[in-house]
Amino acid sequence: MRKKLFILSSLLLSCSGFISFGQTADEIISKYINATGGLEKIKAVKTEKTVLTIETGGMTINQTIYGKRPNMFREETLLQGKTSLQIFNGTEGWVVNPFTGRETVESMPEDDIKEMKIQADLDGELIDYAKKGFKVSYEGEEDVDGAMAYKLKLITDKNDVTNFFIDKETNYLVKQSFKQKNEDGSEVESVVLFSNFKTVEGLTKPYELESSSTYMGQIYKTPIKITSIEINKEMADDLFKKPEIKN
Repeated sequence: MRKKLFILSSLLLSCSGFISFGQTADEIISKYINATGGLEKIKAVKTEKTVLTIETGGMTINQTIYGKRPNMFREETLLQGKTSLQIFNGTEGWVVNPFTGRETVESMPEDDIKEMKIQADLDGELIDYAKKGFKVSYEGEEDVDGAMAYKLKLITDKNDVTNFFIDKETNYLVKQSFKQKNEDGSEVESVVLFSNFKTVEGLTKPYELESSSTYMGQIYKTPIKITSIEINKEMADDLFKKPEIKN
């Protein structure tokens, strides 16, 4: 889901230095961790199952996402009676997409494997970012839906850039953004907004998201609603194995 999201916003660098003098990226991340539930609770999450609905093009898409340490991920997407799969076991990945007209198991492309390694991380990119080979810098403050937020820029070991916006008052993550290049060389700017925060097993989670992408001057918005989140429920490793297609 991460790579489908996000858009870059304008900076307020001219005044942010005075508003948050001495603020550092690590201090902001520490506030975010504490607001989320604390590092101990975050690290205690071994499995996480999220059920959500996506409204797009007049259709409702039902999706279930499974995550398990270390770095295992499964995404099931149900649309018009057909189910597509993305599965990652921490090293290898597979895709089943019946909407292409063929129900076969395809190996996940290398670029998608790179993204999946980040998406499958239950902690998220900001936590222990230096150990992961990432760099984070504080980029000032921006307005996000009428509230000021700290902006952090994260650069991965592959030089991919993601911007994180942490609300100044709540210290929740309220926005992420990035740019992605298509095979034809065009760029897609994407953004996701997080809202309707609730507590699950001592952890603060957003239950509503709005994903929007800007392509060729057009903005496409997609509302996403989370219906349930289950943490540390039993989850079989078989969910993350190469799928078998039954004829």
